[in-house]
Amino acid sequence: MKILFKDQFKKLIKNYLYPMILGFILFVIIASYVSINMLTTRLVEPVDDFTSSQNIEDFHITLGQIRFESLTGQQRLTVCQTLQIAQCVGLDETNPVQMNFINRIIQERIYARPDLFDTLYDPIMLPLINDYGFEIERSVFMNIETGDNIYRFISINELINIPLVHEGRLPENHQEINVYKAFAQANGLSIGDSFSILHRTYTIVGYFYAPDYILPTIKANALNYNPKHQTLILATDQGIYSMTRPFTIKYQAKGDFTLLAETFDVQDIYTQELHLLGRNMQMVQTIVPLEYNMRVNAIYIETNFAGILSELFLGIFIFFGFILVLLYLKHFIDQQKQDLTLLTALGYSKTMLSTSLLSLGIVLSMIILIACLSGILMSYYYFQAYSIRYQMPHADFSIDFTLIAKAVLTPIILILMFIYFYSFALLSRFNYKPVLSKFKLMLITYRRGLVSLVMFTIVSSLFLLSLFTRNMITDFKDTTLEGNDYTHRVVLSRFTNTIRPESEPFTTTTTKMVAINNQLLDETFTVSAYGISQEVTLKKLVDNDLAKNVLLLDGFVITQHAAMKYNLTIGDTVSLRFGSLVYTQEIVGINNDLIESAIYINQADLNARLGFPAEYFNGYYTMNETISDPQAIRIVNYEDVAKELETLFTLSNQVTFLLMSLALVVSLLMFYFLTLNRLLNEVPTYLTLKALGYYDKELYVRYFYKTWVGLLIAFILSYFIVSAALLFMRNYLYTALGFAFNLSVYFPVTVLSFIVVSTLILAVTMMVYKRLSSIDLSTVLKA
Repeated sequence: MKILFKDQFKKLIKNYLYPMILGFILFVIIASYVSINMLTTRLVEPVDDFTSSQNIEDFHITLGQIRFESLTGQQRLTVCQTLQIAQCVGLDETNPVQMNFINRIIQERIYARPDLFDTLYDPIMLPLINDYGFEIERSVFMNIETGDNIYRFISINELINIPLVHEGRLPENHQEINVYKAFAQANGLSIGDSFSILHRTYTIVGYFYAPDYILPTIKANALNYNPKHQTLILATDQGIYSMTRPFTIKYQAKGDFTLLAETFDVQDIYTQELHLLGRNMQMVQTIVPLEYNMRVNAIYIETNFAGILSELFLGIFIFFGFILVLLYLKHFIDQQKQDLTLLTALGYSKTMLSTSLLSLGIVLSMIILIACLSGILMSYYYFQAYSIRYQMPHADFSIDFTLIAKAVLTPIILILMFIYFYSFALLSRFNYKPVLSKFKLMLITYRRGLVSLVMFTIVSSLFLLSLFTRNMITDFKDTTLEGNDYTHRVVLSRFTNTIRPESEPFTTTTTKMVAINNQLLDETFTVSAYGISQEVTLKKLVDNDLAKNVLLLDGFVITQHAAMKYNLTIGDTVSLRFGSLVYTQEIVGINNDLIESAIYINQADLNARLGFPAEYFNGYYTMNETISDPQAIRIVNYEDVAKELETLFTLSNQVTFLLMSLALVVSLLMFYFLTLNRLLNEVPTYLTLKALGYYDKELYVRYFYKTWVGLLIAFILSYFIVSAALLFMRNYLYTALGFAFNLSVYFPVTVLSFIVVSTLILAVTMMVYKRLSSIDLSTVLKA
């Protein structure tokens, strides 16, 4: 047996290219799987204990600007007297100029009297405590930007979202602060050191983590944390107020949020019907349930997505990897058919020969072990670089032996068993020479052709699948941004007919979808509705073609996200409820937005259902880089949103690109092996026909043509197979993550892929043809 093993190892070394390619593929598969799973497991492991021990919120309420028209009579009197606003006397509330002026004065003066916020906001919070039994704690935050640095001051919570000081102590006066340790290290600071912000000097007395800032989004639309220039700063209330700059009040709450949602509809983090809870509630800017809080949930979304992709795609690779092993093993055994036949004649059993062929399995097993160790090391070093993205206690390095068993022992056992039994089956047929009738010969020919077609179809499907999913995260961003030619989308606190400079107005609201195709829904859905006029040029609704905005005159345009969420398509009818009115229209276009479920409506029609003249609006698109609109309650840089979502999927993007690039390589290799095996199986027939007088060119064309036709049929079949697979993946990822991805098969790309693969097969056929031309017929007949 030692001699047999030694001989097989020599042959593997002599033909090192194919085993090396197989080993490389297995190495990438196993190393990727181990590193991704160990990394994501270690990242997410401490989250639940951390958020539970620090009493994470169930939801929070962010209060916006104090607006005079939202105050009760007693509150107005308090504000006018406390802030000494003389203009309150004789104020004409119907005059928008006077109202804007008094609101501006309030914003300028109120931050010098922070105690006034409690007076104004207590009426909002008390009903939530008394009527709903919520536990509520007030906190304050303030953003400071100086040059490249962004700081967010937050107050010290004692009941909800309790900060975890892991080194040092809490601040005790207005000159003491806590910062992130990563920020201190990046700037050469340590506990006891002082540094200045806006000419104020603070002393660092501790390092901390905030449970509601696991993803430390210091500034809206900036998910990328830069430890050199960004940090949360934990300070006392007096320390924040002493900055005499605008700050924001946030109330964190513990309790059953669904009780609040039953009172008024909260399907989105931005509420539109807050007036149902009282007049003061119109000052509420956002109500954010924990499940919508990206600062807490981003780590779950990212790790879940990476895990889903690794399980989904690596499962596919393992399947195709085994097919590749099968193809190479058959090629490897066919190459030494004469030697194995001779060894059988010398008395070596099929069991002994099959065992010796396990040399390939032993080599691949060693590669799997090395890949596993590499994956463990990769996860360790990648964690050091990647974990800074999330500011929380980190889990210690450990090895998951269940994962090792799944990623190492299982494939090793399967590969060894597969190679042994497949080799045994092939060796059993060496001396099998059945008596073939014409009918049996025809069946064998058709069976070989069918098997070849199936294999080509499987590989073609892998090739196309990898091609259309390789850049799915980048495509997600690019698709969503297409047609958005503005820099900012601004939503106003009220309707107006005063056009802002360099802007294009629109109307926005939320509405209920009550029926689809005239069938009443058992459960109504809340969607965003946007009214767009024909004068808008910064928003192209369909196919990035401004001319198609005219479609709104004939019906609704819905986003791709809404189409997927509610299973809608062009030609369906949708009924929306505005108050007591129901508005039904046909869907005439699909907008490429993959982030938001929304319906676009002709602005005049939407305004009419809301009771406003056509020229009124409550939002606008603009190309201005800076927005200073006192009525603005929400400013969205849509490009930043899409880019930050792409950033959120950084790990998944890298996984997808790596695995799909590998899939392209694997599929091309499989095309090579399939074509090579198909042609080599035809060697006796080829040479016999050549001896009977067929020209080389005729034979070459005949064999290439047969392979090419099989490939053409395979690509046609795989086009439909991959279409179904991508539809399944879209629905699966949407169900698992809530994000819509633009996964589709493009016919021109499929045709181009077919040309590329045809070129590869042409090259392989020419290579085999040259080899066959040098083989003497007598050599084949002797075999």
